[in-house]
Amino acid sequence: MGTKRRVSRRGKPRGSKAQGKPVRVKVQVDRALKARWEEQLARLKAARQQGAGAFDEQWEAVAEIIEHDPPLYLAGGFASARAFLAADVGENERTARRFVRVARYASPAEEARYGVAKLDAALAFLDAKNGGPPKARIPVDFEKLRIPVDKDSQNRTTVSLADATVDQVRAATRQLLRRAGKP
Repeated sequence: MGTKRRVSRRGKPRGSKAQGKPVRVKVQVDRALKARWEEQLARLKAARQQGAGAFDEQWEAVAEIIEHDPPLYLAGGFASARAFLAADVGENERTARRFVRVARYASPAEEARYGVAKLDAALAFLDAKNGGPPKARIPVDFEKLRIPVDKDSQNRTTVSLADATVDQVRAATRQLLRRAGKP
């Protein structure tokens, strides 16, 4: 039988030099992937310069970068979507994914009319109502969407998305999830 070496909590042998200098790794990136990365990064930067009016363009470019297979941010030297979003977009991953989802399903006119927070809440409501996110992109008619709300403890009615508050949409979503047995 061999001798047992003690290991640290991190699984490395105690006393080992495993924590030495970082090793430089040279990665060769496919030219087509690099060109696509540069194209989408330019699209993102141009949209950011245009301001709030280019919300869709900006977040659709972000979607292309993080959802491409393989992800385009790898060609930019980023190891993760989180690192890319922090460095080039200035948003955390959760917020960025919410914005991407709203840009995918809502038009610029709907974004201006309802606001990003309400649209994101409405999309979460639809996901809960349909048992999860759709498998493919589906058209959403936000104007026809009705949200069940409690007027008081005994009266329940439905209101249009325009008349519902973000909190009411989220409450309706929570109620759907509770019924489905999901937290």
